[in-house]
Amino acid sequence: MKPIVFHRAARRELDRAVAWYERQRRGLGIDFETAVERIASHIQQNPGGGSPHEERALQRGVAKRLEQVRELGRELGRELGRELGLELGLEQARTRLRATVRRGLEVKFAEDGLRLFEEIRETHDIDRWESVLNALWTAQTLDDIRICL
Repeated sequence: MKPIVFHRAARRELDRAVAWYERQRRGLGIDFETAVERIASHIQQNPGGGSPHEERALQRGVAKRLEQVRELGRELGRELGRELGLELGLEQARTRLRATVRRGLEVKFAEDGLRLFEEIRETHDIDRWESVLNALWTAQTLDDIRICL
């Protein structure tokens, strides 16, 4: 039996595809590589073999599996896009809230307010920023703001 030899460019392309699928979902790249190896093994064991009907069945099986992988890739891409969009929206909201709170603390409490802002600037909890913003309306002292933290 002759060994199967992949051209270097084909091997690199396969390795990149396996890595990409593996990044999309753990185990998917290995499934993809196993499918390619199974097909290569079939060809190795039957180098001139198979009727056109068997070859078409094998090709249809491969095409079906690749279409499933492609569809999974599309689904993962849409999901990732939604997650990135939501995260981007939340980050923009945090940025706006921080800017508004900073300005409110500066207007209401001057330098002391800016010092408090520096203490809380790294807070990532959007609910806390909203609490601080709401407290700014009625706060008489910085301690009234600190209660929200």
